[in-house]
Amino acid sequence: GGGELFVDQIRTLARRMKARMGDRVVYHEAEGAIHDYIGFGGQEPQRSTTLREIAHWVARIKEGI
Repeated sequence: GGGELFVDQIRTLARRMKARMGDRVVYHEAEGAIHDYIGFGGQEPQRSTTLREIAHWVARIKEGI
């Protein structure tokens, strides 16, 4: 998330991965969220939004897209 201590390094990694692997890389960053925010109920609505994004991503993989 955007509140992650290493957010700049993570963004750099994501850009580099995307440059090498293209659309196979999916990067999602929740605004203001801390490290491991999906494990904390107090990080709403970022938590629920991210879990929905993960479910959508898994469904796309299952469909072979």
